[in-house]
Amino acid sequence: MKKLFARTAALLCAAIACSAGAQDFPTKPLRMVVPFAPGGGADFVARAIAAPLAKRLGQPVVVDNKPGAGAVLGADIVAKAPADGHTLLYTTPGPQMTSPYLMARLPYDPVHDLVPVSEVAIVPNVLVVNKNLPVHSIEELIAYAKANPGKVNFASVATAKPSPLLPGVPPIAQTLKGFDAAPVNYISVPKKTPRAVIDRLNREINAVLASPELKEQFAANGVVPQGSTPEEMAALVRSEAAKWKKVIETSGARID
Repeated sequence: MKKLFARTAALLCAAIACSAGAQDFPTKPLRMVVPFAPGGGADFVARAIAAPLAKRLGQPVVVDNKPGAGAVLGADIVAKAPADGHTLLYTTPGPQMTSPYLMARLPYDPVHDLVPVSEVAIVPNVLVVNKNLPVHSIEELIAYAKANPGKVNFASVATAKPSPLLPGVPPIAQTLKGFDAAPVNYISVPKKTPRAVIDRLNREINAVLASPELKEQFAANGVVPQGSTPEEMAALVRSEAAKWKKVIETSGARID
């Protein structure tokens, strides 16, 4: 009975300490690690949300660019950081959705070492063709590529739904059902970060994304704000990882 009481008391004290720590959060400047070079799309979005997020949290949010190894370097820094909510990872699909299947090994566990906080943005892409190419639709492009094997170079990254930034331009999914290859942007923290801290970050991030000023800034740069709950983002990580695992394994793509 004494052992049970002692164990219960210890758990209660730990819970109280965790709650108190979460109420005090943040206690110092936050570090938002961006695993890409300055000046790119991810860097722009990270800096766009950092300033208003800092105002809401009452502490500076410092964007720290750590490019290298396809975003793996920055992700590893955050995965090994203290789990107190003061180190954030602003990232795209690489660290948790594609790199686990493209690379033989990673210095962190992509499933367990990073916990999603919120989705941040979708960056729609547009399919364009050379004006001299005799195609005017997805169907015509597919037919032309089949009739001319090896002569057409292409890239794929697009959203499943029409973009509000491009009214009248249909998504590829309208022709190819289920086609969705837009790079989701989201924020994660190290595992074991207190849930109360994650909830605070999620609440403030989503408030920033809902502001008219940020929406206008994003729209001018072709970015669509997209918030979420931690659970919704975690589910998206799982579904996107499963999708890209199949694509990567089917294609045989590898990074050594």
